[in-house]
Amino acid sequence: MTLLQVINKYSGITIALALLLSCNHVSEQKTDADSTARVQTFKTKDGWAYSIFLGKKEFIRQLYIPCIQGQIPFETDSQALKAGTLVLNKLKDHQIPSLNLKELEENHLLPAKDVNNNNK
Repeated sequence: MTLLQVINKYSGITIALALLLSCNHVSEQKTDADSTARVQTFKTKDGWAYSIFLGKKEFIRQLYIPCIQGQIPFETDSQALKAGTLVLNKLKDHQIPSLNLKELEENHLLPAKDVNNNNK
């Protein structure tokens, strides 16, 4: 089996697992008798980050802003919460739980300091 075939095989399994564990309602709404899906932000040494919990289990832990060079945390609690909510909504809609540069720009989630000359 080629490397590409292995990646494709396990990507499908990962996506299937994400869909299986995803919820049908955003933040604090029951998905079954014992679990809820929620975004929780937290302060880091240099900024803010978020985790997505499915029930009591941490499903995603995002310490840095995705799609930009370097390890740069979110500047504010509200930015981390907004990013986490976007990702949780994608899980709810059975999409891959990731953000792209366009989504970061549209939602004002890029750092004020021009890290990659992407900010205007």
